[in-house]
Amino acid sequence: MKQLLFLILFSVTLASAGFGQTELDIRQLVLIKSNQRSAGVHLGESAAKCMRALGQPEGISDYYSEIDDDTLDVFHYGKNTLTFQHNRLVNWNLRDDKIRVKYANEPMFKIGDPLASQTSSSGAQTNYKFLHFDVTRKAGISQNMHFESALIIWLKDGPVSLDNHMELLFDSENKLFAISILD
Repeated sequence: MKQLLFLILFSVTLASAGFGQTELDIRQLVLIKSNQRSAGVHLGESAAKCMRALGQPEGISDYYSEIDDDTLDVFHYGKNTLTFQHNRLVNWNLRDDKIRVKYANEPMFKIGDPLASQTSSSGAQTNYKFLHFDVTRKAGISQNMHFESALIIWLKDGPVSLDNHMELLFDSENKLFAISILD
């Protein structure tokens, strides 16, 4: 319960602090193995579909979620973890570039990708973007990790807004170092 309250408070704090926000449809969000161009896995799909798309995980562990009062399966792919509840993908934490993320017609992105910066014509202000999203440079801590910039992208399923969001964290060198789906 404390973890849920913390995540809600953290999400509200990030939103009110001016971190970039938008909404993406989970139906168009897919995880793809780095050496492939297609054949990925979506949130809500089965563990079997995940293994067909990403290969056998290097390990599988159990995690008891007090919030859900349920035991979840966690697939390990390098430093990446994919969490399944009742055999359905419910979230992920990407920490290396073995798995990429694809959204609709956007370019794929992965750990290590840089923020793009644009300096205003007066040279007084630098704006940061990741893909087409504005990113606000405000340092903080999330999931026990220090970051220099964060992009919070709220998720929807078709027309229905969800409580889940995707969090992208950037380091002091403006490189993406964490991609997570949080609920």
